[in-house]
Amino acid sequence: MGGRDQPLRMIRKQYYGSDFATLISSNERIWWQENHATHHGDTTMTRLNPITTPRHQLRAAKAQRNREAALNAFLGKKAEIDQMLARLQTLSADHFNSHPDEINWGDVGTLEHYASLLKRITDSAFCEGEHAE
Repeated sequence: MGGRDQPLRMIRKQYYGSDFATLISSNERIWWQENHATHHGDTTMTRLNPITTPRHQLRAAKAQRNREAALNAFLGKKAEIDQMLARLQTLSADHFNSHPDEINWGDVGTLEHYASLLKRITDSAFCEGEHAE
Protein backbone atom coordinates (compact mmCIF):
# COMPACT_ATOMS: atom_id res chain seq x y z
CA MET A 1 0.00 0.00 0.00
CA GLY A 2 1.39 3.30 -0.94
CA GLY A 3 0.98 7.03 -0.66
CA ARG A 4 -2.64 8.02 -0.57
CA ASP A 5 -3.91 4.79 1.08
CA GLN A 6 -1.60 5.32 4.04
CA PRO A 7 -3.69 7.94 5.97
CA LEU A 8 -6.85 5.82 5.61
CA ARG A 9 -4.92 2.75 6.73
CA MET A 10 -3.66 4.67 9.78
CA ILE A 11 -7.20 5.66 10.71
CA ARG A 12 -8.33 2.06 10.38
CA LYS A 13 -5.48 0.95 12.62
CA GLN A 14 -6.45 3.51 15.25
CA TYR A 15 -10.14 2.62 15.09
CA TYR A 16 -10.11 -1.15 14.62
CA GLY A 17 -6.75 -2.09 16.12
CA SER A 18 -3.54 -2.80 14.24
CA ASP A 19 -4.04 -6.58 13.79
CA PHE A 20 -7.48 -6.15 12.30
CA ALA A 21 -6.50 -3.28 10.01
CA THR A 22 -3.65 -5.23 8.46
CA LEU A 23 -5.54 -8.51 8.00
CA ILE A 24 -9.01 -7.49 6.85
CA SER A 25 -9.88 -7.78 3.17
CA SER A 26 -12.58 -5.76 1.43
CA ASN A 27 -14.93 -8.80 1.35
CA GLU A 28 -14.48 -9.35 5.07
CA ARG A 29 -15.09 -5.64 5.71
CA ILE A 30 -18.34 -5.77 3.76
CA TRP A 31 -19.41 -8.89 5.63
CA TRP A 32 -18.71 -7.27 9.00
CA GLN A 33 -20.51 -4.10 8.03
CA GLU A 34 -23.55 -6.07 6.91
CA ASN A 35 -23.58 -8.03 10.16
CA HIS A 36 -23.04 -4.93 12.35
CA ALA A 37 -19.93 -6.24 14.03
CA THR A 38 -16.93 -4.24 15.21
CA HIS A 39 -13.49 -5.67 15.95
CA HIS A 40 -11.25 -4.28 18.67
CA GLY A 41 -7.98 -6.19 18.79
CA ASP A 42 -8.75 -9.84 19.51
CA THR A 43 -12.34 -9.28 20.70
CA THR A 44 -15.49 -8.97 18.63
CA MET A 45 -18.31 -6.73 19.79
CA THR A 46 -21.65 -7.05 18.02
CA ARG A 47 -23.48 -3.76 17.59
CA LEU A 48 -27.04 -3.61 18.86
CA ASN A 49 -29.75 -3.56 16.27
CA PRO A 50 -31.35 -0.13 16.75
CA ILE A 51 -34.80 -1.56 16.09
CA THR A 52 -34.60 -3.95 19.05
CA THR A 53 -32.86 -1.78 21.63
CA PRO A 54 -34.71 -0.86 24.81
CA ARG A 55 -34.58 2.80 23.79
CA HIS A 56 -36.28 2.03 20.48
CA GLN A 57 -38.87 -0.09 22.27
CA LEU A 58 -39.59 2.80 24.65
CA ARG A 59 -39.98 5.18 21.70
CA ALA A 60 -42.24 2.72 19.91
CA ALA A 61 -44.38 2.31 23.04
CA LYS A 62 -44.59 6.09 23.44
CA ALA A 63 -45.56 6.48 19.78
CA GLN A 64 -48.27 3.84 20.22
CA ARG A 65 -49.64 5.62 23.31
CA ASN A 66 -49.56 8.89 21.37
CA ARG A 67 -51.52 7.36 18.48
CA GLU A 68 -54.08 5.93 20.92
CA ALA A 69 -54.46 9.32 22.64
CA ALA A 70 -54.91 11.03 19.26
CA LEU A 71 -57.53 8.46 18.25
CA ASN A 72 -59.42 8.97 21.51
CA ALA A 73 -59.33 12.77 21.08
CA PHE A 74 -60.47 12.42 17.46
CA LEU A 75 -63.41 10.20 18.45
CA GLY A 76 -64.32 12.61 21.24
CA LYS A 77 -64.40 15.59 18.84
CA LYS A 78 -66.37 13.54 16.31
CA ALA A 79 -68.94 12.74 19.00
CA GLU A 80 -69.21 16.47 19.80
CA ILE A 81 -69.81 17.28 16.13
CA ASP A 82 -72.37 14.49 15.78
CA GLN A 83 -74.21 15.85 18.84
CA MET A 84 -74.19 19.42 17.45
CA LEU A 85 -75.44 18.19 14.07
CA ALA A 86 -78.25 16.24 15.72
CA ARG A 87 -79.27 19.32 17.71
CA LEU A 88 -79.22 21.47 14.56
CA GLN A 89 -81.28 18.87 12.69
CA THR A 90 -83.87 18.90 15.49
CA LEU A 91 -83.90 22.71 15.52
CA SER A 92 -84.32 22.77 11.73
CA ALA A 93 -87.19 20.28 11.91
CA ASP A 94 -88.87 22.65 14.38
CA HIS A 95 -88.34 25.59 11.95
CA PHE A 96 -85.69 27.09 14.23
CA ASN A 97 -88.29 27.71 16.96
CA SER A 98 -90.16 30.15 14.75
CA HIS A 99 -93.91 30.34 14.27
CA PRO A 100 -94.94 31.05 10.64
CA ASP A 101 -97.09 34.04 11.67
CA GLU A 102 -94.20 35.62 13.61
CA ILE A 103 -91.33 35.32 11.05
CA ASN A 104 -89.66 38.63 10.15
CA TRP A 105 -86.47 39.78 8.42
CA GLY A 106 -84.53 39.34 11.66
CA ASP A 107 -85.28 35.59 11.53
CA VAL A 108 -84.09 35.55 7.91
CA GLY A 109 -80.87 37.29 8.94
CA THR A 110 -80.32 34.78 11.74
CA LEU A 111 -80.74 31.85 9.32
CA GLU A 112 -78.47 33.59 6.81
CA HIS A 113 -75.81 33.86 9.51
CA TYR A 114 -76.22 30.17 10.45
CA ALA A 115 -76.01 29.21 6.75
CA SER A 116 -72.81 31.24 6.24
CA LEU A 117 -71.17 29.55 9.24
CA LEU A 118 -72.20 26.11 7.99
CA LYS A 119 -70.95 27.00 4.50
CA ARG A 120 -67.53 27.83 5.92
CA ILE A 121 -67.49 24.44 7.63
CA THR A 122 -68.62 22.49 4.55
CA ASP A 123 -66.22 24.40 2.28
CA SER A 124 -63.35 23.46 4.60
CA ALA A 125 -64.48 19.84 4.98
CA PHE A 126 -64.98 19.28 1.23
CA CYS A 127 -62.16 21.55 -0.06
CA GLU A 128 -64.58 23.90 -1.75
CA GLY A 129 -64.89 27.68 -1.97
CA GLU A 130 -61.85 29.46 -0.56
CA HIS A 131 -60.44 26.09 0.54
CA ALA A 132 -60.43 24.66 -2.99
CA GLU A 133 -57.03 23.67 -4.25
